[in-house]
Amino acid sequence: MTYSLLFLPEIEEDSINGYFWYEEKGKGLGEDFLRIFYACSEKIRRNP
Repeated sequence: MTYSLLFLPEIEEDSINGYFWYEEKGKGLGEDFLRIFYACSEKIRRNP
């Protein structure tokens, strides 16, 4: 069975804000944050 995972607008906004916060701390950290965020989201989608 295939599941869909949808984010509320607040979650999308928080993830974007998280990206910028981490980028202020160090170049590339925002990218790492989003990569991990979406990797974990994929795990949730596969096994809710």
